[in-house]
Amino acid sequence: LSRFIKEQDKIDTSTSPLERLKINRQKHTASLVELVGGAEDNLLSIHTVFPFVMIADTLKIDRQKLTVVHNTLFGASQTASIRLKDLRNVEADIGPLFGSITLTSQHFLNNTQAIKFLKRKDIIEAQCLLQGFMIAHDAQIDTDNIEHNELKSLLNKLGKENLN
Repeated sequence: LSRFIKEQDKIDTSTSPLERLKINRQKHTASLVELVGGAEDNLLSIHTVFPFVMIADTLKIDRQKLTVVHNTLFGASQTASIRLKDLRNVEADIGPLFGSITLTSQHFLNNTQAIKFLKRKDIIEAQCLLQGFMIAHDAQIDTDNIEHNELKSLLNKLGKENLN
């Protein structure tokens, strides 16, 4: 958005208002297309383990948001999504094989979302990735233009370093 505002300031004032409107519309469209690309870029998707949970719950992380899907019988589900920058805390309870992850945000109803019976390695990866995102956001680092694999690696390293 700040990039758009800076580019908008560069628009030649000698152009007609109609032409400026077209240019602004194109820039808004390009920005929206870029955001959609980031939302389609899944960095992590993990599921609960059968037979502990009959219908798997899912935790998905993309560049923009975190989504928790709690599935129930008969195809019903409850979905909670928040922007990664609104995530406040990630708490992992890890056992020898399985564990749970609890996410805190001011935007969650009752303040937390928990997913139980996740694989140990999935919990560790999710916690490191989310912790890395929170640290990067606090440092005001823009992660939008970093290549997928490099972003995932850097955020995992950043999250691991701060968990020790």
